[in-house]
Amino acid sequence: MGSARRVSGFRVSGHRRWLAAASVLGALAAPVVFAGVPAAARAASPAIVVRDEQTQVAFGYTDAVRQRVWVESDFDSDGDGSDDRIAVDIIRPAATEQGLKVPVIMDASPYYTTLGRGNESQLKVDDANGDGLLAQWPLFLDNYFVPRGYAVALVDMTGTGHSTGCPTVQGETDNMAAVEVIDWLSGRRTAHDKDGVAVTAAGWFSGKTGMIGKSYDASLSAAAAVTGVPGLTTIVDESGPYDYYDYTRSNGVIQRGNHYLASLANTVTNPGNLAPAPGTSQAHCLATRNDLSANDGDATGNSSAFWDERNYVKDAGKVRASVLATQGMEDENVRPDHFSKWWYALSALGVPRKAWLMQVGHVDPFDVNRSAWVDELHRWFDYWLWGVPNGVMDEPQATVETHPGQWQSEASWPAPGSEPTQVFLQTGPDAGQLGLAPATGTEQTTTFTDSATQRETTMLANPTTVTANRRVFLSPVLNAPLRLSGTALVQLAASVDAPETHLGAILVDYGPAFPRVVDNINNNGVTTLSTSDCWGESSPTDSPCYKDVGELIDTTSTAWRVSKGILDGEHRTSLSTQTPLVPGQVYPFSFPLLPQDYTFPAGHRIGVVVVGSYRDYGSTASTTAADITLSLKASRIVLPVVGGRQAATAAGLSGSADTTTSVSQDAAATGYGDSATFTATVAPRDAAMAPAGLPGYVAGALPADEAAGFTGLGTPTGTVQFEDNGTPIGAPVPLHDGTARYTASDLLPGAHSITAVYSAGGPFGGSGSAALNHDVTIGFEKVEAIVAADSSDPAVTRALNGLLSAAAGAPNRHIRDNLLNAFERQVSAESGGALTAAEAALLTTLAEALK
Repeated sequence: MGSARRVSGFRVSGHRRWLAAASVLGALAAPVVFAGVPAAARAASPAIVVRDEQTQVAFGYTDAVRQRVWVESDFDSDGDGSDDRIAVDIIRPAATEQGLKVPVIMDASPYYTTLGRGNESQLKVDDANGDGLLAQWPLFLDNYFVPRGYAVALVDMTGTGHSTGCPTVQGETDNMAAVEVIDWLSGRRTAHDKDGVAVTAAGWFSGKTGMIGKSYDASLSAAAAVTGVPGLTTIVDESGPYDYYDYTRSNGVIQRGNHYLASLANTVTNPGNLAPAPGTSQAHCLATRNDLSANDGDATGNSSAFWDERNYVKDAGKVRASVLATQGMEDENVRPDHFSKWWYALSALGVPRKAWLMQVGHVDPFDVNRSAWVDELHRWFDYWLWGVPNGVMDEPQATVETHPGQWQSEASWPAPGSEPTQVFLQTGPDAGQLGLAPATGTEQTTTFTDSATQRETTMLANPTTVTANRRVFLSPVLNAPLRLSGTALVQLAASVDAPETHLGAILVDYGPAFPRVVDNINNNGVTTLSTSDCWGESSPTDSPCYKDVGELIDTTSTAWRVSKGILDGEHRTSLSTQTPLVPGQVYPFSFPLLPQDYTFPAGHRIGVVVVGSYRDYGSTASTTAADITLSLKASRIVLPVVGGRQAATAAGLSGSADTTTSVSQDAAATGYGDSATFTATVAPRDAAMAPAGLPGYVAGALPADEAAGFTGLGTPTGTVQFEDNGTPIGAPVPLHDGTARYTASDLLPGAHSITAVYSAGGPFGGSGSAALNHDVTIGFEKVEAIVAADSSDPAVTRALNGLLSAAAGAPNRHIRDNLLNAFERQVSAESGGALTAAEAALLTTLAEALK
C-alpha cells in the first residue's frame, strides 16, 4: 500500500504524523438522558443516562455486540512481502445497532494470548463454538463500561495473538498497531472480518477513543499519543516504560542484557499460529528477533537510533490527548523514572493531566485502591469521552499514597513547595556527615574500592562502620519530619585509578521501624486475598469479579532504601558514546536517583551511601575493581525538599557558606537630579557551592525549571540593602542571579559613600561591601530650574532668581550668606510660616551650589 521504506530491517509504508487533533470536549456524540427529565422530553433514539455526574447502567451486557476484525496496516514487520493485519476484538452496546454512537476504550497489548493481563493473568478466550469471537474479555473494562455506553476494543499488538507480523518490542511497527485501529474507527483505513467482508465503524463510533493499559500496554498508549493521531482523546498510562533504553539500561549501565528484546519478543509471540494467513509464530519470527539482537548495542550500552525509535518522551510535544498516569513508586520492573520523565515533559508542555502515585511496585491501581480508582477512571472517561461536566479536571492534579492505605491530594507533582536543596558530603568521625554547605578548610578526600559482588544489604548495614567498598554520610537526627517530593540528583567530584568504573548512590532512612509497604520485586508489595468483589455486569463466560489484593506491610526495617541510582563512568557526558576516564583526573559525575515522594520522620537520620558497582540494582557490574576517590567539597546530593532549605534547617540540617559582596556604579559622578545606578554582586566565597553543569540526558530527568536553574543553586538568594554613609537608602532589593541593582535620583549634591549589605539567604551567610565613592554636582542653571519648579507665581520666581543671581555674584562669603538669608526669609514669607522639609532641603542645595 503506497511506497515502502525500511526501519530497523522492517518494511514500513510512509504513514501519517498528524499535526492537529479533534476538540477535547466538543459536542456529545450521541443523545444523553439526564435522570429526572420527563419521559416525554427524552429522545426517542437510544441514549446514555447521566445521574450524579456519572454515566449509569443503561444497556445490557449479555446482548452486547461482539466483533473481531482485522485492520489492514501499511507496514510489513516480518518482511514476508505482505502488510501486517492487526486484530481487534470489540464489544459494544446492542443499541449501537439502533443509532447510538459511542466512544471506544481501547487496550492494545502483546500479552492477551501469552502472559495474560491483570493480577490474575487473564487471557483472551474464544467462544467454544468456533465463531471466532471472544467469550472471556480480560479485565473489568467491558463488564463495567459497556453497560454505561462505551465500546471496549482489545487490540492484539503486531505479531501477537491473532495479528500477523512479528513483534519488534516497541519498535515502530509495534507502536503503530493501535494507531492503525484508530484510523479504521475514524474511517481512514479498511478492515475485514474472518470471512473477508469489509467492516466499518461509521455507524456506531462517536469519534473519540481513550486508550488504557499497564506496563507494555501503557507504552503502546503513549506511542500512539505521540503521533498526534486524530480520534485519540485521552490515555490512561499505568506504569509504562516510555523510553525503552531506560528500561534496559540506566545512565549507561546495562540492566537487561543478553539480547533482552529478542527474548521478550519470543515470549509474547504464540508458539503456534493463531493469526490468519500468512500467520505468525515463534519460529516464523526468528529472523526478526535476530535483527533486534544485531541492533540492540548490548556490547557497549550506547544509545542509538534503534533506541531513539523506542523513546516517546522526546516526542511529547506531539501529544494532543489528555493523560492520566499512574505509578508504583517502589516499582522494580518499570521503575518510577519512566513516569517522572514522561510527567515532567507533559508538564512543561501544559498537557491536561493527572497522576496517581502508590507505594507499591508494579501494580495496577485497581489492585491497590480499587473503589477509588474505578470511580476516578469512570469520571475521567465520562469527562473526556462523553463530555460529562463532572469537574474531574478542577480537582487536585495528583493523588499520592503517603503511608500504607493513606492518600493525599496535591495541586501538582512534585508537591507544591518542593525545592531542589543542596546537601553536601562531609567528613566525620566514623561515617561522613551531611550539611547544607561544603565543609570549611582545605579539601578532604576519601577513597573506597569498587566491589562487583557487594549486596545491597551490606551497603546499608552498620552505617557508622567504615568499610572498604562504600562510604556512608549521615545527617543529624532529625527533630522534625522532612518530606521529599520529586527527583534527587547526586553529583560526585571523584577520580578513579582505572579507565572505567560504575558509580552508585542510595538514599536511606535510618531510624526506628514504622509501617511501610514492602519493597520486593517478587511480590511488588501486595498479596492476593481469598475474598473478591465485582465490578460490572456478567455473562455465562465472563465474570466481573476479581480477587481482593492487600498491601504487604514492613514493620521491622530500621535501614530503609528511599531511592537509588547508578552511572557508568564512561557514559558520564553522553549515552550515545563512551569516553574512557583518565586515571587520577577529577570529574563531576552527575546522575539522578529514582523519583520519590517520602517523608523522613522526626527521630530518623538521612543517609547517603556511595558505592561503585550496584549489582542489586539489577544491573551489570564493573570488572575493574577500581579505587574511587571522592573530593568532598564539590560532592553533593540535591534533594527535592518540600519547603526547601528552610524546612531542611528546621529538621536539623545545618551549614552556611561565607559570601563576598561588592558594589559597582555606572558612573563615578552624576548631576543633581540625575539617576545613579549601583549594582551589588554577591558570590559564595567557596566556589564548590556552585554545582557543575549537567549533561543533557541527566537534565532531562528533572523538571524543566529545575534543570534550567540547576547551576544557579550555587548562587546566593535573598536581599541587599544599599546604604549611603551608613544610612539605608530605599528598600532592600532582591537578588537575581547573584546581583541586585538600585537606582537613585534624589541624592543631594556632595560626596557620598555607598555600600551594599547582603542579608543571609538560604545556605549563604551575610556580608557587606567596601565603600564606593560617588559625587553629586549641581550647576547654577539647575538651581534656577528648581526655583522655577517650586513656585507657580512668576513674580515670586523672578524675586527668588534675583536673590540667587546676586548671591552667585557676591564678592565674598558674608555678602553671599546675607543674600541667602534674604532668600530664606522670602521663601518663608511666600509659604506663610516656617520652612517645610522640602524648602529646607532646597536651601541646602542652593548653599552647596553656591560654594
